[in-house]
Amino acid sequence: MNKFHFNSHGSPEAISLCDALIKKYGQSPADVADVAVLIGGDGFILHTLHELPNQTKVYGINKGSIGFLLNKPKTDLSDLINKSAIVRLSPLSAKVESDEGIHFHHAYNDASLIRSTSQAAKLSLSINNKVYMKELGADGMIIATPTGSTAYNHSAGGPILPLNSNVLALTPICPFSPRYWRGAIVPDHIEIKIEALDNCKRKVHALLDHIQIQSVQTITIKKDLERSLFLLFDREDSLEDRVLEKQFMLSI
Repeated sequence: MNKFHFNSHGSPEAISLCDALIKKYGQSPADVADVAVLIGGDGFILHTLHELPNQTKVYGINKGSIGFLLNKPKTDLSDLINKSAIVRLSPLSAKVESDEGIHFHHAYNDASLIRSTSQAAKLSLSINNKVYMKELGADGMIIATPTGSTAYNHSAGGPILPLNSNVLALTPICPFSPRYWRGAIVPDHIEIKIEALDNCKRKVHALLDHIQIQSVQTITIKKDLERSLFLLFDREDSLEDRVLEKQFMLSI
């Protein structure tokens, strides 16, 4: 039988299900469990992924609203690994230089630079130390992984990326100069650097999943090849199926 580590957010429904599963299967520490079972919404799952040991297998149970990264509630977790479709999830590694210092964080969904004042941000974009865009005037820019491409990136008009495509989406937020640039798709083995121009006057902040950093000067992003988590999904409702359905407007 698999060893489980259970965790839930604070809603009564999530806590009740978590307690019932612990009573049925027992509770193991996250670093020795075969599967971490997370009960809540997408936001709770993304937050908790940052706290789990490398190579952890994660099965999410939806007790939130949309639950795009989660499975329908159930209490039978027997032989869970063999019954599940598995998606490997490798995060972006970000180095953020701000007025307050240098910060290092991961992002599983997306990393964004967003204006913090009434004035549009002015950003420059470099890939592997080569400048590809000297100045973008916009509300900001999103760098999305395939898993995260269906979220904020898609709402901003960015493309939905196949899960195993080994690419990233660069998507501007409300661009006005150049007005008709709608973003790019780039290989995920490159290094991306975005600089906030005139950041004393046009301040921007960074969002790395749920982590926010103010007064950003530059952000440098590349895929972290040393860290991976594995998301488990019921085979009849896999994440791959959901991504395909979303492109045909069959899911929210």
